Amino acid sequence: MIHHRLSKAPATICGCALVLLIATARADDSNPLLEPGSTVKKLAGGMKFTEGPAWLPNAKKLIFSDIPNSNIMQWTEADGLSVFRKSQESNGNILDLQGRIVSCQHAGRNLVRTEANGDITVLADKYDGKRFNSPNDVAVRSDGTLWFTDPSWGLKEKAEIPGHWVFKLDPKSGKVDPVIRDLPMPNGIVFSSDESRLYVADTGGNTRHPDPAFHKLPASIHCYAIDKDGRLSS
Repeated sequence: MIHHRLSKAPATICGCALVLLIATARADDSNPLLEPGSTVKKLAGGMKFTEGPAWLPNAKKLIFSDIPNSNIMQWTEADGLSVFRKSQESNGNILDLQGRIVSCQHAGRNLVRTEANGDITVLADKYDGKRFNSPNDVAVRSDGTLWFTDPSWGLKEKAEIPGHWVFKLDPKSGKVDPVIRDLPMPNGIVFSSDESRLYVADTGGNTRHPDPAFHKLPASIHCYAIDKDGRLSS
């Protein structure tokens, strides 16, 4: 598999306070990701471990996971912070092409979709008859397929899949295919804007992990080329 390692720095980012970038104060021209004059403002706190922010444009609402509390939280400018719904230790969240929320669940060991009426649909929980580890993060491609990482950071039971892989799910057929099998602990995942590249953060090498075997693994961001049919180049 042809890919490029972009960084050797750990890619794990966690926090207990929700923040929003707003353009109100001094500029920091050294950071190309921020608008000149942007600052960071704390909007809410009290969560244990926050992940997976997703903006719902129609509702003008931000949702995100509070993993240990098994909550998906919501924040609006009008109403502030509240619980959106309970989860099974959800982590990454994203909107599919129809605007529905897709979530990775650690405790559920699955990928689920929140329907417009609030019902929860399990999109996938197994590959080849074996349960996933603890799905972590998910990206959606313009063809509707969902690409998600499956490390064991949230796994509390015995592993059934012999590795920590990246999978592709076709929600229409339910077909699940492993697309990357050689990363120690794949975590964050995103496509480039033109979908010619897939970026995967590998958060192996975390010295805070309770298993010493994970302390010295590489921690990198990997970039994979993708052809127009959604296949990783080889």
